[in-house]
Amino acid sequence: MSADIGVRIRKLRISYGITVERLSEMLDISQSYLGLIERGQRCLALLKLIKVCEVFHVTLDYLIFGQNEQPRTNIDDMLANIGYEPEQRRLEPLADVVKKIFIHNFTKAEIEIISESISCLLNVMHKTRQLYK
Repeated sequence: MSADIGVRIRKLRISYGITVERLSEMLDISQSYLGLIERGQRCLALLKLIKVCEVFHVTLDYLIFGQNEQPRTNIDDMLANIGYEPEQRRLEPLADVVKKIFIHNFTKAEIEIISESISCLLNVMHKTRQLYK
């Protein structure tokens, strides 16, 4: 079973474009240990498995048993919930940033900094636009 878990972790890591170095940092384990896990030669503790689920937005059932492969949250659905619709071309760059934030699984503090920066940028853009009307 640990071999299957390792294979699923490796597939998720690759599909998200996350390096061994980055994932090992996120899990607070060594790169060599992560390699052993991905090859099914070592097991992760439950808390680390839960962290993997959070990083890749999958259920523990999927990670352990391969069931419920659908991610817990769909980023496109989340964007739709905040009013973004694909035909709104002007918002595509912002939507791409939001997707990258979720894919890279930034910490809450990092997301707050990014959010504040985007908010400040939008305010400056709005004020600039008003000046040149």
